[in-house]
Formats: sequence, C-alpha cells, structure tokens
Amino acid sequence: MKNTYNSLEQLAFMAFMEAAPYIQHPDWVKEIFNKGIRKTGTPEEFMVFLEEEMVKQKDQIKKVDLKIYLTYVGKVWRKRFG
Repeated sequence: MKNTYNSLEQLAFMAFMEAAPYIQHPDWVKEIFNKGIRKTGTPEEFMVFLEEEMVKQKDQIKKVDLKIYLTYVGKVWRKRFG
C-alpha cells in the first residue's frame, strides 16, 4: 500500500507541476489533489475523485482548473504506465 501511495503522490505532483502554468488557482488545486491522495489509493480512484470534485464545483474557473489538472494526470499516467 505504501508503494502505491508513493506512486500516486508522484503522479499527482508531476501532473500538478506540468499543469500549474495553465491553472488560475494553483493553491486551491493543490489542496484538492492532497485531499484526493489522502482519500484514494489508486490512480483510477484519484481520477474519479477529481471528476467528482469538478462536478460539485460551482465556480467555473475552478471547474476548468480541475479539468486542466485532470487532463495532465491522465497524460502523466499514460507516459509512466502506458
């Protein structure tokens, strides 16, 4: 489990670093991804968590920020795990 957590944490951070230049509220997105890391155990669960957070979000800019971040999570995941 610890190894999966470290991999998920690395995936989340790498995606954040790539997405950060395009995100309007980086501190808020960072809070969301840290919450997601604590609540999930796999990249699939993490992506579902992000999608659910995006749907719940009322602020359109934050919704777009999560969409951008989620896109980069997918890109990084595909690069690392095929």
